[in-house]
Amino acid sequence: MIENLKDLRHFFESQRKQTAKAPFSSHMFPGRTKAMRESMQRRFALDLKLRCRTEYENCYKHYSSDLPLIKRAM
Repeated sequence: MIENLKDLRHFFESQRKQTAKAPFSSHMFPGRTKAMRESMQRRFALDLKLRCRTEYENCYKHYSSDLPLIKRAM
């Protein structure tokens, strides 16, 4: 679980690390070897981090940086 981090850079990095080491089904990521599957999981973690950050940035712009309004919208 990701603790409450006020700095978004560290929050998203923690999210990436947690996703990269989370236990997923052995069939979720393709690859002939364990190393290939782990590489795919790391790529997935990075992609998820970037997508979440983009969603946050778009929300931030949409609500004109009004954090209480952003929290209510979530």
